[in-house]
Amino acid sequence: MRLLWIALVGLSAEVGWLAVGVLSGPLSHSPAFTAGLLDAYPALEATWRGVQAGLGVAWPLRPAVPAGALLGQPALIEPAVALATALLFLALVYVASLLVLSREAGRLGGAVWWVVGFSVVYQLTLLGLPGLFSQDVFSYLAYGHLTAAYGLNPYVWPPSAIAKDPVIGWVAEVWRTYACPYGPLWVDAQSALALGLDRWPIVDQALAYRGLASLLHVVNVALVWRLLGRIGPSRPAERVTALAAFAWNPLLLFELVGNAHNDGLMVSLSLLGVLLLADGGPRVALARRSRWAGLAASVCFTLGALVKYASGIGVIWLALAWAAGARGSLARVGRAAQVLAVSGLVALVVSVVWLELPDSLDPLLNETAGVGYVNALPDQLALGLAGLVGPLEQTAGPARAVERIGSLALLAAYLAWEARRLVRRPDATHVLAATVRSLLVYMLVVSTSVQPWYFALPVALAVLLGLRSALARLTLAYALLALPSLYLSYYLRDLVPGLVWLVYGVGPLLVLLPRLTAVVRRYHRQGDATPTRRLLVRSDVPVGVDHLALDARSDAGPRRSSGLARHESGGAQ
Repeated sequence: MRLLWIALVGLSAEVGWLAVGVLSGPLSHSPAFTAGLLDAYPALEATWRGVQAGLGVAWPLRPAVPAGALLGQPALIEPAVALATALLFLALVYVASLLVLSREAGRLGGAVWWVVGFSVVYQLTLLGLPGLFSQDVFSYLAYGHLTAAYGLNPYVWPPSAIAKDPVIGWVAEVWRTYACPYGPLWVDAQSALALGLDRWPIVDQALAYRGLASLLHVVNVALVWRLLGRIGPSRPAERVTALAAFAWNPLLLFELVGNAHNDGLMVSLSLLGVLLLADGGPRVALARRSRWAGLAASVCFTLGALVKYASGIGVIWLALAWAAGARGSLARVGRAAQVLAVSGLVALVVSVVWLELPDSLDPLLNETAGVGYVNALPDQLALGLAGLVGPLEQTAGPARAVERIGSLALLAAYLAWEARRLVRRPDATHVLAATVRSLLVYMLVVSTSVQPWYFALPVALAVLLGLRSALARLTLAYALLALPSLYLSYYLRDLVPGLVWLVYGVGPLLVLLPRLTAVVRRYHRQGDATPTRRLLVRSDVPVGVDHLALDARSDAGPRRSSGLARHESGGAQ
């Protein structure tokens, strides 16, 4: 019976992914990819048309007018809401599956294989999606062609430099004039793939990136399972549930497999770094570990940052925790310097071939500044308040300036708090938690540009804490709501009601209510346990003397008593 529950939630999720699949055609960010894929693989088109008929979806797989030409227009309301509904359905099934596994089903000996099996089924479905919800994969192809076919430095030359290359027409127009925003390790990977895929049709090259992303997800599932045996929950049901929280996560599957984002490689390297940190026990101070384990972990986090910069925060917290266990200020500085020096050396070795200073630094500067405001919660709040004061044309600029100052002040206060906390408990678990919190604070409070796939790394690291962790639940909640909310924002633009932003920004905080309630109850219990004070009316002491003080003296042991006290009349009133 318990296996039937696992099968039920697993099959329900597959229905959700099939619904996403038939909607990916009419909402595809790349109509050329959709048409090319369905033309090249007629059997795949027939399969999706059958699924479309079974689910009763009326929108065609090959729309006459691409979705990109209708952004922000009422014509996209119905299909965009349908996509958001399918993603919300997947989120609800995901939560239900975690509840099923955490109760009884997760204890079954074969439960882990059900989790892995359904994860593979979902990936196979996403590998054949007729549409793409992001065109980033074509940017990967273009930067790879720049280096492999033309010998150009992608940190200096944008894709528009090879305007006659066939792949340029597939790249999103806004990115054709931008130099590569990714780390040098990913540039190396793009170049290697370009050499191997050069003669393939562009559709098949994009599918190859999907296949690579799927393979990385399988590797990451294995790494998470290994880590859960070292750093995560010890009970079998909790361990299987945490694995499902990663393997079945809608955001990870949708963005890393379906849209082939390169965050999967960053996640792999970060998980490997955590694995090296957790060797010997999650609660053992890093100072008691082998020096080489800490340095090797810093190398992994650094390599992750050389794919995408987000995992670099792990290097900072690792250096601080590694230094905190040393005795003496000089020793602490030396340990932190070792970690940072090794990370810097690795970054230099990987990057040196692409360094053409100062031009090759421009993409990094553009990535961290001047990217505009996209899906930023503080910006939505600032503009909402500014609209109450006056016309946005006049109030938006000052409101955003105030919001930036406030966000950076909160970031500084948070970093000081986190550093103090980590110094007190410099172990692998707290390094992991600090990294997850930092990523969340940056994305939700500081960053002016947020995309759904940015949540991939915090989700991957958060599940290692176990689902009893409030931080893990909060991270998963934001990831689940980010998909429908931010894609509604993309398709409908100003037509998105403010309620969507309110639910996305505040809704996940509800998972913290049980913990806050427990804290309040503990506070009240402590208050109720405080002894009441009674007043004495005695002939030998003034009125109002605290009887607790007398009790404390009486509890100190036998002492000689005065005769007056021994023979007094009356008592406590």
